[in-house]
Amino acid sequence: MILTQPKTQLLYAKTDPLTAFFINWQRFWHLYRLWWRAEDLEHLMRWAARKGLKHRDYYEHLWLETQTRLLRRQLHTPGLGRWAYRLYTLAAFLTPAPRYHARGSASRYRRQPYRLHAA
Repeated sequence: MILTQPKTQLLYAKTDPLTAFFINWQRFWHLYRLWWRAEDLEHLMRWAARKGLKHRDYYEHLWLETQTRLLRRQLHTPGLGRWAYRLYTLAAFLTPAPRYHARGSASRYRRQPYRLHAA
């Protein structure tokens, strides 16, 4: 038997419609936020290159990880990916990025030390 549906759709085939709606809603907003994260990291990479900072490689690594996650999520749910990208482009057109970032705007991408979960 050949499966034509992605695996993620098969996982939630037996859920009620409300649960399926909220699962897809979360996926949609996750894709939308990934688009904004990728754009923010692109701005930070250009800023770090202009300033000659060593953090540019780290921002590029985060950007590649974000692009990989975005591609993987879009392959699983292509329809949601298209709508998330459309909303992202509309929002980016209506609210362009600021010319200068606020002080401390790169702190959300600061390297986090590895911690084991408390038992």
